[in-house]
Amino acid sequence: ARNASGIPSAAETAHLMAVQMALTPEEALVVRSAVLRMTAAMRSHWLGEICALSVPEAVTLVRSMLPRLKTTNGGAS
Repeated sequence: ARNASGIPSAAETAHLMAVQMALTPEEALVVRSAVLRMTAAMRSHWLGEICALSVPEAVTLVRSMLPRLKTTNGGAS
């Protein structure tokens, strides 16, 4: 469960790490760069969405978002 500070719980952190480990290094870099640029509200929404899915579902969602994230991230590769 999310606490008021918006910091991921231990369970959320473990879930996010599992998702990150399933991504390629390039994919993980694009995601980390995009997350750093999100507002706190956007990051909280994204975290809730990712953590509501299984790891394979979350990886599929993240990969579906990569073209948009790369554009937001200035095309980092």
